[in-house]
Amino acid sequence: MLDDITRDRLLRRIGLTGRPAADAAGLRVVHRAFVSHVPYEDLAVQLGESEPLDPLALVQRVLRGGRGGYCFEANTVLQSLLEALGFAVERRQGI
Repeated sequence: MLDDITRDRLLRRIGLTGRPAADAAGLRVVHRAFVSHVPYEDLAVQLGESEPLDPLALVQRVLRGGRGGYCFEANTVLQSLLEALGFAVERRQGI
């Protein structure tokens, strides 16, 4: 779980200055900001830097270097942020 300081840093990283409500409108705001500011990229995989999906380590990578990640990495960061904002998140597997 993200602490309040990390949550707020991540909100600023995606261009949000306030804390959106944990409702459908807030979800739209967070999702749009996230996909607009956190790039999909698999650079870590290509560089051999890929590690287990540790949510806190992935959040720090996004905060430090302006990096994003491939689908599982980016979604793990988004899940951490949504949970820190009070959303109930359930992961689903696409088939």
